[in-house]
Amino acid sequence: MSELLDYCNSENQRNIIMAYERIGTATGVAREMGVDESNTRTTIRKIKKRAAKAGYSPEHDMTHTVAPGYNVKGTSTMYDDEGNVKLQWVKTGLEQQTFEAMQEEMQVLLEDYRGKSLKINGPKKSDSRTLSVYPMGDPHIGLYSWAEETGNDFDCDIAIALYGAAFKSLMKDATAEQALIINVGDFFHADNSENKTMRSGNALDVDTRFGAVLRVGIGIMKSAIENALKYHKSVKVINAIGNHDDHSAVFLALSLEAFYDNNDRVEIVTKAGKFHYHHFGAVLLGVTHGDTAKLPQLGPIMTRDCIDIISQTKFRTWHTGHLHKDQHTDYVDCTVEIHRTLTPGDAWSIAAGYRSWRSMKRIDYDIDMGEFCRKTYMVNPNANQD
Repeated sequence: MSELLDYCNSENQRNIIMAYERIGTATGVAREMGVDESNTRTTIRKIKKRAAKAGYSPEHDMTHTVAPGYNVKGTSTMYDDEGNVKLQWVKTGLEQQTFEAMQEEMQVLLEDYRGKSLKINGPKKSDSRTLSVYPMGDPHIGLYSWAEETGNDFDCDIAIALYGAAFKSLMKDATAEQALIINVGDFFHADNSENKTMRSGNALDVDTRFGAVLRVGIGIMKSAIENALKYHKSVKVINAIGNHDDHSAVFLALSLEAFYDNNDRVEIVTKAGKFHYHHFGAVLLGVTHGDTAKLPQLGPIMTRDCIDIISQTKFRTWHTGHLHKDQHTDYVDCTVEIHRTLTPGDAWSIAAGYRSWRSMKRIDYDIDMGEFCRKTYMVNPNANQD
């Protein structure tokens, strides 16, 4: 069992393996360490899986490990008449970082971060028949913009101040029992340290190092959630995947889910698909970035995905982004709303002729009557302008 220590990615995992070698059962390890038994079993299973990929799984007669950067693709084993291993061929291949593997590694990195959120007192009174929705249109955290070139300055420090001010302004008079914070995608401007879009390879203007941008983005969302907890009894967060942040959007969701693991007032959606839904009485809300399905397709997609509850709803709305402008379109089966962003354009988008006002909203829904109120936070259109 001690051989599995080589395949642990954190001190917590090493402690679990050492305790398991000594005690022999996951139940005993969980009892001794004061942790959840199911999480202990999951951790041991993941470590064994990681070891098996490298060629070590003695219970399956696999003891020939492969070189770093390679994975076992398969094994062929010859046994003698007594069932002992006589010969074994190990087929290897270059390791490929699958999406599932990335999720697993992210969760490992976040183990020491899990359940560290502080208790925040909620409102004494709230309206259980209303829902406040906070759509964040394409935040592009990490984007760098120079006013002399684009008309507006923007960097990580400005993003922290701007999104903090917007959430405080929009939430200060909220009375709904539940808040739904929607990040419609492109939360991060770049998805890695190469500062290029993953699909088209376009160069991006990015402020500071990628790790620092991740920290800033997570901090902005934590601040929004903690502010929402002061005015709402429960907070749900949906982080849609955009075309700029295929992987970092997943990391954002997993980070928040780990941090608020100890808070039953916070729900972080960690589903990695392109389409998300929230059902509230007669209201059904859909969330997607808007870079894949065409807008008229969204109604039928919602109907098919939510076939079990669609008949219970009357007010069906999609919240999307991608185009960085306000657009509200009524279709026969739903409404599609595109949201503006608080973030200004970068050098490329300004040079290409794109322009939009910058704003963020709070939209209030009644459980029976649908939308009944909205509040808008506008960025001063004259800021940084000559």
